[in-house]
Amino acid sequence: MLPVTVVAELPACNGSEVSSWTNCSANLLLPNGDRYVGGFVAGKFSGFGKLVSKNGNTYTGEWLENMPHGLGKASFSDGRVPAEGQWTHGVFTKPQALRLDDNENSQKTSADTIPVECKVDTNPTIRIPYNLCVQIGGAVLNASNLKCIIGNNPPIFLTPQLCSKASGLIVN
Repeated sequence: MLPVTVVAELPACNGSEVSSWTNCSANLLLPNGDRYVGGFVAGKFSGFGKLVSKNGNTYTGEWLENMPHGLGKASFSDGRVPAEGQWTHGVFTKPQALRLDDNENSQKTSADTIPVECKVDTNPTIRIPYNLCVQIGGAVLNASNLKCIIGNNPPIFLTPQLCSKASGLIVN
């Protein structure tokens, strides 16, 4: 389990000059239609915040200088599996089982929480989460045991690659 970050409530940002906002929070509509709600330091997204893009993708979590940095969750409007865990300078670096959504007791399953048999080069097979196996360049040996939901159809068994190509969602 990851350590809990306590977020102190920041005062509202004052003025219309975003570059002057520091140690404050705001609800900002960006010129491209995206919306950011959260902390600012030196006019940049910093601390805890949420970005909702106009296409429906979201990132909720820690920010540093306008980039996801720290613990966070990216969700995608096209049905791809959310990326939850550690982010470093805008890059998803380490999957974790975090819950940043409104329902603390949510039992969502994603590819990064489904264990698979993973083989890396000539090393022994290990049982690790699917996304971690792919991240380290491993071959998933038992991927056919993963259920995939495509649209409103009942779950079927597919490899994660085929599920992804079909814009499906991996479920447990």
